[in-house]
This record gives sequence, structure tokens and C-alpha cells, in this order.
Amino acid sequence: MSYDGVFLDNSTVRFERLLPGPIERVWDYLTKSEFLETWLAGVEGDWRPGGEIMLSFTFSAHDDCGDSSAAGVVQDYDPPRLLSYTWREVDSQGQEKPASIVRFELTPEGDKVRLILTHRKLSRAEMPGFGAGWDSHLHYLAARLGGKTVRPFIELFEPALAHYSISAKQ
Repeated sequence: MSYDGVFLDNSTVRFERLLPGPIERVWDYLTKSEFLETWLAGVEGDWRPGGEIMLSFTFSAHDDCGDSSAAGVVQDYDPPRLLSYTWREVDSQGQEKPASIVRFELTPEGDKVRLILTHRKLSRAEMPGFGAGWDSHLHYLAARLGGKTVRPFIELFEPALAHYSISAKQ
């Protein structure tokens, strides 16, 4: 498995992937709960600038992570090309972590779609976990779009975490 996440600085990770299209279908996987929950998390909320969303990560057969959530406010919403929102994780005690920002940019390339995901304003300590998490979730997204099966999430995440932990120290 290749790891294509790049730490741009001490608070930003960026991924670039070529996914099966068309662009409208990829957009649906970013914004519609029935698709989003197959590769990242369930979502409720208002997809418009200023709208509030709640991502819900739940324990399941494909994800050994525990239940958690991330609240956000939509900043950019330009279907089907640009989506960004704040990301505020809430821990199991209900404590919110400082907000970071996730940005998805989509560009059609023939029958494929180039996805650029940038997550910024992360703490240095969070960088390996978010690098590994996004890398693993993006493998799930590509598999869902391509009609392929994937290994259990933890089997993707653990080696990715080892990789991004080393990368974060360099």
C-alpha cells in the first residue's frame, strides 16, 4: 500500500487521489449520509455556507475505532467541485478540541476525478493520526467508488499510523 499524504507544515496534511468518476458521484460520497457513512462517517446537517454538520463515527464491523463525533460549520460549498468545513472533535467526555479545517477539491479528468483533500490547523501531536486516518478512509472511498472490497479498517490504519508517525518526526 502506498502512503501519499504529505505534511505541508506542522499543522497541515494533504492528499491527492485519482478516483473513479463521474464527479457528481464523488460529490455524493462527500455530502450524502448514505454514501458518506460507507467510507467515513454518518452525517447530519445543513450543506450550505454557514450550515452546521455533525459527523458520527460509530463502532462497526469495518472499523475498530470507538464511537466519536466531529462537529463542523460549512465554509465553502460549490457543488460538485469544492467543499470545506471546520472539524471540531468531541471526546467521550464531551470536551471539544480546537477546530481544524478540512477542504475537498474535485476536478474531472476524463472518466476519473482528482480529489485533493487538505486538512489544516491540526496540532503537531494530531498529525500522525489524521494522516493515517485520512489515508485509510480514502482507501475506503476509492474502494466504494470502484465497487471493490476492503480489509478491516484497523488493518489499514495501524501500518499507516506507523508510517505517518515516522514522517511527522522528519
